[in-house]
Amino acid sequence: MPSPAELLATLEAQPDGEARAALALRLAEEGAAGLEAVLADLIGRAAPGPDRAGLIHALGYGDCSDHIDLLAELVATAGRAEAHEALQAIETVDEADPDTARRAAAVLRAARGRPGMEPWRAALLEDLAEILE
Repeated sequence: MPSPAELLATLEAQPDGEARAALALRLAEEGAAGLEAVLADLIGRAAPGPDRAGLIHALGYGDCSDHIDLLAELVATAGRAEAHEALQAIETVDEADPDTARRAAAVLRAARGRPGMEPWRAALLEDLAEILE
């Protein structure tokens, strides 16, 4: 049985997005230590789509309070599935670092000012605003 550190290294090195998302979910369900930081890095590098949505979903299993600014950015800019996953992850946060929360609020303010926003994204941003208040 590989150690948790070996599994995190495997997750980082996994070239197949679907396999990476499946391993991320398994590790999240097991509560693997250090997973949140690895997932935040992978989410930042992953191509948009269902595999990245799986990584975002896995991040929501842990303490993602240090990453609400990243998640807010995803709500504001990512595809529908990813944006929904990001909002759901933010909903799990009880308390966040004030600087991280300020960055998330700045993302929200900038996003709300964009013209031609899709109705589903506008609704998600309203939900995000309620959470951040």
